Amino acid sequence: MRFRSPVAGGIRVFAVTGTNTVSFGIEADAAARTGLLGFAVERIDPTEHQQYFMSGFKVFPSVIPTPDASITVSTFEHPIQSLVWDDFTAKPGRPYTYRFHPLAGLPKNLDRTRPVVELDVETEPLYGSTHDVFFNRGVASSQRYALRFGNLPPDQQPTERKRREALVLTIGPAVFDRYIAVLDIAGFIQAKAERIHNVRE
Repeated sequence: MRFRSPVAGGIRVFAVTGTNTVSFGIEADAAARTGLLGFAVERIDPTEHQQYFMSGFKVFPSVIPTPDASITVSTFEHPIQSLVWDDFTAKPGRPYTYRFHPLAGLPKNLDRTRPVVELDVETEPLYGSTHDVFFNRGVASSQRYALRFGNLPPDQQPTERKRREALVLTIGPAVFDRYIAVLDIAGFIQAKAERIHNVRE
């Protein structure tokens, strides 16, 4: 589904939602871009009664000079430094409110006085009535996989539980469930075909 915010302070936010991913594009006029350092992104989840600032990977070098690969930071202090951004942690069939707080000033003295851009969205349900198309989560999930599983493939994980968790994260839980269902159907069809073949012989 597609959504767009009202303009606030020369900025408008567009969103396209899937089941677990919300992709954002931000439009800012010349005045809004002047002195802009990025956006602190706040998410409100009325279903789970949660409200917090989202996390990210990018930092201000003047604040954290030598970040390591495992670091995650709050966008409240280290804003999204881009006009495109994705939230990969949404859940299917839910309403969310996102607030994009434009930050100016200096990395160690952030100016939070600019107008906030607010956008209501709703994610897609996990399964449709007829057809479903699934995508993996790309580079961001690859980063998360490397942090959680030591960058080893699923078949090289130390336990069966870890192997399954790694496989599910690799292809996504929805795709994994459908993959198993397809294998079950394929196995049924294969078994039925073999029985028919044996009868014909």
